[in-house]
Amino acid sequence: MANSEQVFSGRVALVTGAGAGLGRAYALSLAQQGASVVVNNRFEAGRPNSAQAVVDEIVASGGQAIIDNHSVQFEDQAKAMVDTAYANFGRLDVLICNAGVSGGELLQDTTKEAFAEVFDVSFYGSLYPIQAALQSMYDAGYGRIVGTTSSAGYFASPGTAAYASAKAALIGLFRALAGEAAPFGVKANLISPMAWSRMAEQHLDKKYAELLDPDHVAKAVSWLSSEACTISGELLVAGGGQVYRATVVQSAGQPIGDGDIAAIWPELSDLSNSSERAHGMETVMQLMAAHDAETVS
Repeated sequence: MANSEQVFSGRVALVTGAGAGLGRAYALSLAQQGASVVVNNRFEAGRPNSAQAVVDEIVASGGQAIIDNHSVQFEDQAKAMVDTAYANFGRLDVLICNAGVSGGELLQDTTKEAFAEVFDVSFYGSLYPIQAALQSMYDAGYGRIVGTTSSAGYFASPGTAAYASAKAALIGLFRALAGEAAPFGVKANLISPMAWSRMAEQHLDKKYAELLDPDHVAKAVSWLSSEACTISGELLVAGGGQVYRATVVQSAGQPIGDGDIAAIWPELSDLSNSSERAHGMETVMQLMAAHDAETVS
């Protein structure tokens, strides 16, 4: 698989949910740049595994790839897929957690079982592979982990409570992971993709399929997966030929007075003077510093 820039030469990547769509685009992109790829997609009885077609495509182009049929939402199977990478290639440098499922029900109509089915794949399907891969990456002093969130996790998305909950939970997971992994040379970031998919087909005109080609997102994911990636704990939104950074901002504080929030809402909701917050203690630390300054004066 010839490419003038073999950015991932000697590297090994595991991509979950890589049988089609975004996962396929990620696997092909990494392979084109020299990576050996474990192409994961869960086995479903009576259906050919689409991941095999991706493996065949990579191998036919001169690349290295193997198929993995494990299901990401089970801890033992997540460990087995990581073991597959080591058994076949002797290492694992890149983990892309792409697998997920969506569900569309109003919250009052969602059963505990239906909620868990979506949440388990979309959240634990990232957590378990990460836990399985982490210690070996720490031992190697290097690793790149990319998770997949969604606008449903940080914007209102009625009718998708389980999916939105999982995608929001991943933001918290990756922010915590980035801090823990930093001393070991491992970087962990999130991608929020805007891409044509089976889900998009249900809501968007087909004329936008080319604009939302998954290959646009794959460029951002390839960089996040590379040694050149210098950021960690970040969330990139990518698609349609554009990439954006998403983060948490906080409005300027207002005196709470007697607690009538409605009276101060116009000022409170004005984000023109907002500031980015790096961690949850930043605001309270500023309040304590101001308190101490007033006490001294």
